[in-house]
Amino acid sequence: MLQICYNILIMNNDQLILNELKSINNRLDGLEQGQKELQEGQHRLEQTTVKKTDLKDFIDTLNPAIKASEENIKLFTKAEILASEQRTKKEIEAVHGHLHEEILASRAAAHEDTQKVASLVAKNKKEMDIRLDNLEEHTRASNPLKH
Repeated sequence: MLQICYNILIMNNDQLILNELKSINNRLDGLEQGQKELQEGQHRLEQTTVKKTDLKDFIDTLNPAIKASEENIKLFTKAEILASEQRTKKEIEAVHGHLHEEILASRAAAHEDTQKVASLVAKNKKEMDIRLDNLEEHTRASNPLKH
């Protein structure tokens, strides 16, 4: 009977140890699964994380494009300035031409007015000379300023 008790105790102890080992194995399986998931997550993170070398390569790729864009902007700006200067020059030439035409027209009008005034003065002088001649004839006086 002692043997049976001893066997039962050993079986109970063996059973307890086996149960505890199963529990530890279950926990280890969970830890191993968690470790595996953690490694997979870290691997995915490493694949999506930008590395310094990747950034440097990206910047090195962008630099020539940025410089080319800068040169294009400079060329476009110079071209626009030149075009603007040409438009302004044409506008100034057009205004100059218009003003020149107005000046010529004003000179012609002034010349015509001068001719009219000269004609009117000549006519008035002739009329005054006729009056003076008539007055001299009627008064029988001579004009000392007349030749």
